Amino acid sequence: HYKMTEHDYIKGSRLLKLAYLIIATLPGVPCIYYGDEVGMQGYKDPFNRMPYPWKNPDCDIRDFYTAIGSVRKNNDVYKCGEFNLLCLESDVLAFSRKWKEEEYITVVNNSAERIFAFGDGASDVFGVRRLHDEICIEPYSRCIIRMDSAKLGTFDIRDNCDVDLSLKNTDNK
Repeated sequence: HYKMTEHDYIKGSRLLKLAYLIIATLPGVPCIYYGDEVGMQGYKDPFNRMPYPWKNPDCDIRDFYTAIGSVRKNNDVYKCGEFNLLCLESDVLAFSRKWKEEEYITVVNNSAERIFAFGDGASDVFGVRRLHDEICIEPYSRCIIRMDSAKLGTFDIRDNCDVDLSLKNTDNK
């Protein structure tokens, strides 16, 4: 049998979205394996990919790929921006892409805990949830944050495990 259980499919979909956000916002051109953009399942040859599911695509995954593709297409920072690694922990990844006056920060939270971030001049691009004055990245979630170049200063990420990662932007223009 080459279909995942419902539980495995939900987990796989979540991980697929995290992975696609990373490859779509890293330097280079993202590569999508046929059918991933609609949640196509497979196993091993000859069942690794069946005909395209025109009548039954996973619209949630398709819409996610479309939204991230639009962010990438409409922001030059993803075509030629410099890459800066901000945080690399076992379950948390944060990096920025900067080009001219634009700076975008990708945050991926693959942990079971919420992450709270603070940023002077931070605004929503994709998937940002605000809780009071903080940006909240839910467990197993992700977001893209745009930093206002006029207010670049500090961007801090903290999680609920008593880890405090202060990510200082030293390019105060």
